[in-house]
Amino acid sequence: MLVELGDQTVTALTDDSDRARALNAIYADSRDQVLSDFPWAFAVTRATLAQIAGSPVWGFTRWYQLPTDTIRVLETQEPTAPWRREADRILTDLSSMAIKYIARITDPVKFSPGFVRALVAYLKWRLPITITGSLNKQIQYGAEYRATIAQVRGSDEEFKGLEQWAWPQEQSFDIYSPLRDVR
Repeated sequence: MLVELGDQTVTALTDDSDRARALNAIYADSRDQVLSDFPWAFAVTRATLAQIAGSPVWGFTRWYQLPTDTIRVLETQEPTAPWRREADRILTDLSSMAIKYIARITDPVKFSPGFVRALVAYLKWRLPITITGSLNKQIQYGAEYRATIAQVRGSDEEFKGLEQWAWPQEQSFDIYSPLRDVR
């Protein structure tokens, strides 16, 4: 990957070089971002949540503890019941809570080939300013990341049945904007 950026190869994130330190500094956040972008089959799991004693100060009547490895909640067992994620909790009025979620997977052996391609493309997107100082390369690699995800999404087994999945950042700003009624 670094060779493509015009740099020397880093064989391990713990190498004693500026490049390895730069890569190590962004690796965990980048991995988590790519995990968050799509429901990768190797990272999707389900859990029944433990109710937390007491209740929220206002709004909902119950809260539940999320698993510590939760990156993103995809759905709940009651799709029409209102709920909200706040920090490491789910707030709701339901008497029980089960979720499907994207888990933080840190073991690269568990990564799918498509995820690895996407993670490499994302890291290339994040690194150019640090390594080459080139904004143009950063823009180029951002486009490559999106193209890699589109390619993997169209061919990878893990995306079967997810044709309607949208990039989180591509969802209409209008839908979520508090300013939508101020036009």
